[in-house]
This record gives sequence, C-alpha cells and structure tokens, in this order.
Amino acid sequence: MSLISKDIDIVIEGSVLELTTEIQNRIDKNRISDIFIFPEYDTARIKIDKYCIDLASARIEKYEIPGENP
Repeated sequence: MSLISKDIDIVIEGSVLELTTEIQNRIDKNRISDIFIFPEYDTARIKIDKYCIDLASARIEKYEIPGENP
C-alpha cells in the first residue's frame, strides 16, 4: 500500500500573515481553495491544489502549566 501525504507543515522566521499575503499575490487564485488565518497563534492554513499547507511562525513559548495553549 502506498500512501502519499498531501499535508505540508512549514515553520518560518517572520510574519505568517505577510507570507500568506505574498502567496496569495503570487499564486493563481484558481489554485487556492481555502485560506484560514489564526492571528492569535500567528499561524495559517492554505489549501493549494490538493495540498494542505500549515504555516507557523517560529517562537519561544513558556507556559505556567505545561501543555497549556498560549
């Protein structure tokens, strides 16, 4: 059995919002079917063709309770 993942995770240094905007400007609008931006986490999910791309900004986090959401 051969399974091909269509899920891509990318971590960047910088603004996910700026990168998402740049992707929208450079890729044919017909290829982008969904864009979800989560500003509280500085992350985004973009569906391009049949690929689901999750974008996250690298950051250091500290939690009072381990495993707690930021």
